[in-house]
Parts: sequence; C-alpha cells; structure tokens
Amino acid sequence: MAKDGGTIYFIAGLMMGGLVGAGMGMLMAPDDKKRQEMIKTGGEILDNSMKSIKKFQDEKIIPAIKDLSSKVKEGVENFDADKFEKNVMKTVENFQAKVEKKAHPKKTAKKVTVKKVITNR
Repeated sequence: MAKDGGTIYFIAGLMMGGLVGAGMGMLMAPDDKKRQEMIKTGGEILDNSMKSIKKFQDEKIIPAIKDLSSKVKEGVENFDADKFEKNVMKTVENFQAKVEKKAHPKKTAKKVTVKKVITNR
C-alpha cells in the first residue's frame, strides 16, 4: 500500500505537468491550428489522467477502505467489555505491585487494591 500512495502523486504530477505544458504551449504557439491541436492534446492528457485516477481509486483505494471498515466493524461487534475491564484491572494491579515493590522493597505495608479505590468512589 505504501507504493500506491506514491503512484497517486505521480499521476497527479503528470496531470499537472501536462496542463502546465499545454498552457505554455498555447501561449507560445505561432498559429491558431497549433493552438487547437495543443488544446485537443491537453484535453486527451487530462482525460487519460482522470481515467487512471478513477481506475486506481476503484481497484486499490475503495477495496482497502471496505476491507478496513469490515475489520473495524468485526472488532466492534466482538468487543467484550467485561473481559476488557478485567484485563485492564489485572494490568493496573500488576503495575501497582511493581511500584510498591520498588518503593518499599523491605516493608510489608497494607496493600490498597485498585478495585477498592475504584468501587469506593
């Protein structure tokens, strides 16, 4: 996917370069026939660039968005709040134990658990 991001900028650069080149050519063209030819060529370049961008969008960007969206939706549907809370509490208690051990390595102070603090709000 990282290469695809560069591709879109490359296509946009080609499109902008084509437009600038066509505009400069029209300004410097000696006769009306040449100007009309350059306008036609510039239009073709613009059309081809837009088709390439649309194809890239349809083949790469939209499927990637749909895939990510379905994964997020699946994750939300499978989310278990009770399990999440238990995991968070366990992590906090483990952290608290490590902090107490470092702060008071030889003391055996009365331990106040996180559950007691949270439930006594």
